[in-house]
Amino acid sequence: MLQTLVLFRYKEYILYIIFLITFYTIQSMRIASNIKKIRAEKGYSLEKVARLADVSLSTVVKIEDGTNQNPTINSLSKIATALGVKVDDLLKK
Repeated sequence: MLQTLVLFRYKEYILYIIFLITFYTIQSMRIASNIKKIRAEKGYSLEKVARLADVSLSTVVKIEDGTNQNPTINSLSKIATALGVKVDDLLKK
C-alpha cells in the first residue's frame, strides 16, 4: 500500500514538472512573439531595441527567439519601455 502511494505521488510530481515546463515554454513563446510583432510594427531593429532598453543585444535576441525562457522582469520592463508599451502587452495572448 505504501509503495503504491509513493509511486502515485512520484507520478503526480512528474506530471506537475511537465506542466510547469509546458506553461513556461508557452509563456516564453508568447512573449517572444509579442516582442517581435511590436518591434516590427515600430520598425525597430534588434540593435535599436537593445540600445533603447539599455540591455545587451544578446539579451534581446535570446528573449525574442525563445532561447531565454525565463527573462527577468527587469529586462522585460526595459524592453517594454523601449518599445513604448506596458509589460502587460508583452505577456498578452
